[in-house]
Amino acid sequence: MMKKVEEEEKPAICDFCDNTLQKPASYTCMNCSASYCKAHFVTQHHLHDQCKHVLIPPTCRRSDYVCFEHDEVVSMFCQVEQKALCMLCMNLGTHKGHDVVDIDEATKEKKTVLQADLDYLENAIATSEAEVNNLLGVSDKVKANAQIIKDNIKHANDGAKLELEKNEQELIEQVIKEEDNFSTKVNWEIYAGVQDQEMMTNIKSKINAVLECTFPIVLLKRYQHLESNRKPSVRKSLVTDLENKAMEKLLNIESMNELQVDQIIHHAHPDTKETSLLDEHMNSLKEQNEVWTIPITITANKERDLYWISYQGFSR
Repeated sequence: MMKKVEEEEKPAICDFCDNTLQKPASYTCMNCSASYCKAHFVTQHHLHDQCKHVLIPPTCRRSDYVCFEHDEVVSMFCQVEQKALCMLCMNLGTHKGHDVVDIDEATKEKKTVLQADLDYLENAIATSEAEVNNLLGVSDKVKANAQIIKDNIKHANDGAKLELEKNEQELIEQVIKEEDNFSTKVNWEIYAGVQDQEMMTNIKSKINAVLECTFPIVLLKRYQHLESNRKPSVRKSLVTDLENKAMEKLLNIESMNELQVDQIIHHAHPDTKETSLLDEHMNSLKEQNEVWTIPITITANKERDLYWISYQGFSR
């Protein structure tokens, strides 16, 4: 048994080389039942070129390319069952009446299909790579904007640091949370994009390997083992949507901070129902029906300015 395996694994030798200088075979002709090196294939086998002999790699088993039922060389291809067959199968066997073409024609057709798949995969990979690059770019952009907003929040809180310390920390934590959520989503999309690229690159490599095959019957066999889904869909671009949602949440937090800062500085603390000193003093001014004449221009916040003026002790 061991000896038989060793004999099967021995490389095929050219049947036409001199015994003293035998070269490894490059082709095996199914019709001639002979193996040829490259040189003797040119000088000897060209005589049979018009007969359309079937060639296979010398390392393949002959039984793989012979009809099991009729012991004839397979030279045709059934389009209905997608299977290589011999002439007897076509004329007398189970494939009689089927759409049958020459094996070379079938090979050419499969190559065309595979080349189209290859073109699709190349475009899909390029699209996915561009999407990943855009995601990386928008990730950096949102992080930079998040840092600017964090700095703005800190700067806006400088005037009332003690009162705003808790508010500042909570809002910054919200910004950090949104930033982390965004980074997680982007990183997942990047990971998924890279996985898609690897999958499509793998399919592309397999298709290239089939296209490089010079033996029609081998190409058709390998074609049948390719993945059925050779054109996976390209992931929809989420760059703009992710960026817009992230920036909307960050800007909402910044607006909330500005509102709370204004409430803390100019009105009662937002966590209490106490009336602010400003409101008390302005109510007092209204009750007294006093009109102040001052040599300065009132700003947009008239109540605040009147409070400041009266607090300084100015009279009419």
